Amino acid sequence: MSFNTSETDRLLSTTRSVKTRLDLTREVSDELILDCIDIAEQAPTGGNQSSRRWLVVRDSETKKEIAELYREVGGEFLKEQAELLDGTGHHNEKTIKASSYLAEHLEEVPVLVLVTIYGEHDGSGRPGLFDSVIQAAWSFCLALRSRGLGSAWTTMHLGNAKRIAETLKDHKKIDKIYWPGFKSHPNHNIAKKQMKLFGGMISFSLKKNDINDAKKLVSSMRYFTLAESLGGVESLCGHPASMTHAAIPKAVREKTGVVDSLIRISVGIEDVEDLSEDLMIALEKL
Repeated sequence: MSFNTSETDRLLSTTRSVKTRLDLTREVSDELILDCIDIAEQAPTGGNQSSRRWLVVRDSETKKEIAELYREVGGEFLKEQAELLDGTGHHNEKTIKASSYLAEHLEEVPVLVLVTIYGEHDGSGRPGLFDSVIQAAWSFCLALRSRGLGSAWTTMHLGNAKRIAETLKDHKKIDKIYWPGFKSHPNHNIAKKQMKLFGGMISFSLKKNDINDAKKLVSSMRYFTLAESLGGVESLCGHPASMTHAAIPKAVREKTGVVDSLIRISVGIEDVEDLSEDLMIALEKL
């Protein structure tokens, strides 16, 4: 079966995250949303495991609470940056201004749709559970676009990462910490050109470099779920030496910085105080 490639290419190349041009008063029916979700569910899933769950939020109070969380983790930053860049002609001026507008009006959108994963990662390394969200979310955006609706992709939770990184930086049991937002990071200048919030991924190693301590830490946290594949709205953690890099000889992986106690975390949208406390309690147990 063939398709009109020019129309397919137009859909793929013109679907953008819409912010200031969102129609906040337009009626969006449940039927339309469900049709788009049905299409999005055709996206491939790791291990052929159907574990996605879609949360459709219309209740005004719930939308307001989500919007407040969104603003809490980065809304003030966007507002300040928008004011700072206003009229400068900076290449990010329009993007920051639009993002600030969205943060201010998020609860006014007709509907918020959150795609999530149902279940808890078992640490087995099998694909599927935490590896099948992005492709479905993108398909959902495409389905909306083909029906004349715009969508905004939000990742404001990245603002939590800076506070978590600062919390870990001077901890007595942390040896080295890797986050591109720190000037000490070897790729900080590159990251500064490419990012606004430096991402939600943080890596750190322990002073004793004990592999058992690292395993104990990642398995004892409450809000950071152990997972092979990181990234998403939920906070996740991994221990490369016993998971993703377990098959690589120790001498080889250590040359690349993957020491026995290296831990990787992906900071999500949960309350940042809860996340910080979770890490501090786990570290104190060592």
